[in-house]
Amino acid sequence: MTDLLTVTVARPEDVFVLRQCGRVATAAIGCDEADQVRFATALSEIGREIVGTENKTSATFALEEDVLAVTLESVPG
Repeated sequence: MTDLLTVTVARPEDVFVLRQCGRVATAAIGCDEADQVRFATALSEIGREIVGTENKTSATFALEEDVLAVTLESVPG
């Protein structure tokens, strides 16, 4: 598995970055635009939930062959 990038979500503006990373990652594996938007929207919803807590969360995008994996992990701070 190849890690593409990791984004830390803690502030409202981080949600936009998370959403854009989702669009880029799904485009990279060949998803059509509608699927890219659906995936990015789901990540936005998750990001907004994270920002409403006191926790920071890292989202790591990884690729193995043509499969995209996004791992969310709580980080200290």
